[in-house]
Amino acid sequence: MNTQIMFGCAIFSISSLAFAQSPPANDNCSNASEIYLGTTAFTTIDATTDGIAHPECTTSSDGGQTAYDVWYSYTVGASGTLAISTCNSVDYDSDIVAY
Repeated sequence: MNTQIMFGCAIFSISSLAFAQSPPANDNCSNASEIYLGTTAFTTIDATTDGIAHPECTTSSDGGQTAYDVWYSYTVGASGTLAISTCNSVDYDSDIVAY
């Protein structure tokens, strides 16, 4: 049985840029990028916020909102454990939300 997992990643601290860029292609849930086992490079620069708030996960008065989110989908091909992490790959406090 294949199961599809949707998740977003966001940052809480963004440095400002001198000029605006286009948001990432996977900026909205409807345009989630398919990923596979292994490491996936990503950016949240110029990403917008479109995910739902999770008040039960509120930190620092954010209302449980994962801001500046980017979206991915992953189709599980076998039983086992899937680890999703941004540890040692970003230099900011990141969020991962799985649906």
